[in-house]
Amino acid sequence: MFDFSIFLNDLVIWFFAGSLLLFVELLTLTFIFLWFSFSAFSVFFCLLFFDIFFTHQIVIFLVVLAFSLFFTWSFLRNSFEKKDRFLNRPVTKLIGSEFILKDEVQDSHYRLDAQGTSWIVRVPLCSTKGDKVRIVGVDGVVLLAELVPAP
Repeated sequence: MFDFSIFLNDLVIWFFAGSLLLFVELLTLTFIFLWFSFSAFSVFFCLLFFDIFFTHQIVIFLVVLAFSLFFTWSFLRNSFEKKDRFLNRPVTKLIGSEFILKDEVQDSHYRLDAQGTSWIVRVPLCSTKGDKVRIVGVDGVVLLAELVPAP
């Protein structure tokens, strides 16, 4: 009769767990099971060199998992924060730019051309067509501007 006790060896259990978790990661591509698999293989490699109690194996698994998740999270957080902050709001690139007012649309609202598009801009009441303005903000789809003093 076949002896199944060989499969209850800690080395086999951690190797099987790591392999299974790696397979699940390949199926789901969630980038989480990869670190569980890495932690299981870390315990497996520790068991190759040291005889460790099962509670210590669990502690090693959890510590490696916590560190790997933390470092992955901090790396991804920093890499996304460095991206272009104007990516989904290209109109904010206009802030600080100067333009000439074209046509008056209604009271204190004028039209100007920027980035190949016609924009509505809200300016102080004393503005007239042809005045030079500096964009200072955005309110929805309306640009907010101030008059640029004449030199």
